[in-house]
Amino acid sequence: MKKNIIVLSLEYPKPSLPFQGAFTAQFVKALAKKSKVTVICPTPWFPKSKHLLHFFPEKKPWTNIPKNHVEDNIKIYYLPFFTVPFIFRYLNAFSIALACRKTVQNIHNTETIDVLHAYGVYPDGVAASLLSKWLNIPNVITALGSDVNKEMQVTLKQKQSLWALHRAATVIGVSKDLVKTLIHYGVNKNKVHWVPTGVCRTTFKAQLASNDSDSETVSEQLRSSLALDANKKIVLFVGRLHPVKGLDVLLEAASILQKDNHLDFVIVLIGEGPLLQSLSNRAEALGISDSVIFIGPQPQTIVAQWMQAANLLCLPSHMEGLPNVILEALAQSLPVVASNVGGIPEVITHDKNGLLVPADKADKLAEALVCCLAKAWDKKQLAQSVEFAQWESIIDTHLTIYADSTK
Repeated sequence: MKKNIIVLSLEYPKPSLPFQGAFTAQFVKALAKKSKVTVICPTPWFPKSKHLLHFFPEKKPWTNIPKNHVEDNIKIYYLPFFTVPFIFRYLNAFSIALACRKTVQNIHNTETIDVLHAYGVYPDGVAASLLSKWLNIPNVITALGSDVNKEMQVTLKQKQSLWALHRAATVIGVSKDLVKTLIHYGVNKNKVHWVPTGVCRTTFKAQLASNDSDSETVSEQLRSSLALDANKKIVLFVGRLHPVKGLDVLLEAASILQKDNHLDFVIVLIGEGPLLQSLSNRAEALGISDSVIFIGPQPQTIVAQWMQAANLLCLPSHMEGLPNVILEALAQSLPVVASNVGGIPEVITHDKNGLLVPADKADKLAEALVCCLAKAWDKKQLAQSVEFAQWESIIDTHLTIYADSTK
């Protein structure tokens, strides 16, 4: 009999924010092939005041989200929880739990929930642990990266997170580094498991033939759409335009190469975030704005096409869990230049499937970009390096964890 699982996550695609939380959606779709899955996506809410939205314009897309939605036969509840930015942030987990309690209770009364799985520690995991306590439902928490490395640096968030992690039936870390960190925080090592995320192989396919005509056509079309020089190489970034991603370091590296007349590539950035304008201004100040292109958030199919067209993926982050974008790039035979932080060195073997550089070192990053672009990479080796990221085996591991969590 299939398990009945509720996945609770703030990071999930929404009609007004379709590209958010793509990694969570991939997990849910893979899980739904072997379980009954319902998604609960709490959404921040405060009154539709023009004055408030003037101060917090990034919240505007959240004010027009349906309460529920069905996609691929998966029921998704978008449940609003009251919050005011900055003021109520330490109460968000409690507010989320209150907002979700009635819906979760109704689902549980109709069809018994086997496991409540929070995809994220704070505030998702804390809210799930509160619901677990109130409704007597086993819960599992997955730690993703910044929820541990960043959020738990704040004392009040750390205390709430540790309470939730200690109470959870099982805790999952998507990287071995996260597992080690959780154990260091005092979480029982016997209930912490390493389970990586997976890659959608139908979207991200290995490009093994050097003369793949389909790949060349896609590359030409993408270059033409942005009027890119056919001789220019492409350094690709995919992710949130956020300080933790180290994009200022990437721009500094490009500036160093331009001064040395070695800037023979363009940087294409896919994603959105609070740094869009400041990064654009910084590129202009450094005199490299012609070599930096922002194309906004894109669906996974378009991301995959850009990975076909690109010469390397760059992720100069200051901290990470196990970035899905690295797995996706390697699955598509694209080499990676990335910071030697978090779970990244668990995937990137230096000079085998990419290059590792110290975080926040623009000169070292500049050297690595030149070296990576000049190297003839073994495309088959690149793709094989992430064979472990197969959703089928990853979901089987989750089902085993769910079964153990309900004993």
